[in-house]
Amino acid sequence: MMALQFFVDNMRAYAPRMILDIAATDPGSLLRPSSRAVPAAVLFADVVGFSGLVEEMTRADPDKVAHIASILDGYVERLVDLLLDHGGDIAKFAGDAVFAVWPANGDLAGALTRAARCAEEIQAELHELEQLPGVALSLRVVLASGELHVATIGGVYGHWEIVVAGEPIRQISRLGGLAEPGTVLLSPEAIEALDAAGRLEHVDGKARVLPVVLPPVPPHEVRLTQEGLEALLSFLPSAVATRPEIGTADDAELRPITTMFVVVRGFRYPGEATVDDAQRVLEAIQECIYDHDGALNRFGVDDKGAVALAAWGLPPDDPVEQHLLPVRAALAIR
Repeated sequence: MMALQFFVDNMRAYAPRMILDIAATDPGSLLRPSSRAVPAAVLFADVVGFSGLVEEMTRADPDKVAHIASILDGYVERLVDLLLDHGGDIAKFAGDAVFAVWPANGDLAGALTRAARCAEEIQAELHELEQLPGVALSLRVVLASGELHVATIGGVYGHWEIVVAGEPIRQISRLGGLAEPGTVLLSPEAIEALDAAGRLEHVDGKARVLPVVLPPVPPHEVRLTQEGLEALLSFLPSAVATRPEIGTADDAELRPITTMFVVVRGFRYPGEATVDDAQRVLEAIQECIYDHDGALNRFGVDDKGAVALAAWGLPPDDPVEQHLLPVRAALAIR
């Protein structure tokens, strides 16, 4: 129950609001393969400079990992607060990057306008925020739009995954490497939608979202039954489920681990592939990883295909010493 309470107190880190709403009304549907299509604006923010911060601090004192974690926690926490204040829904964390969603609800230009204002405020407040003398953190921000698919798939040994895919994620995958720290890069599709609504001003090759009065962001409250809480617990990383203090700066540590990337090239979901195809792919990967004592850290789909990240030696397990297990898992997946 301690892990369950931790999850209740920190739900936004593990499940988007649209999933929480389903857990409140129809929790059983979360525990079977399903997908929901939502026209939306999607903001991608990627922290830049964290690797340099880690190298700078651990070179002087390897025991400063907890301090490093607290710096990143504080930076990302402020980022998340800004996203939520502007009505964004945290759809997914991917390492030190975050995907936030503004469902269109019939007004895609309005959703994009909110997301763009949020992006501008993020860059105004968090760009080149100095953490140590000469070491600062910044963000690459990309804004995309289109039909987003939010799927719940997996279920092997009770472990379920939330996967966000669709046209906005493909746009971000194509443009993410082009974004410069401190700027906001809009996809052509986002520009087209804002232009069509008369929301953009073009000056010297740059686009600016025109000021528009938007209604205030309504509060979001979810009342969960025990059944809903138990369903959401299936999406909790095993490290957190067994040790709720995992994920806090006080518990940060440097430890040797083994990681494995699995790429299924050409896998297009949604598109040629259905949610049932995605279920079969993830289920096979989960079985091979879990049967060899690994942990699935991430599963996603972009324009390159399906990508899974697995790890051995994460808490609560001891640092990995048996390197044959990841090799056997890789061979089983192949």
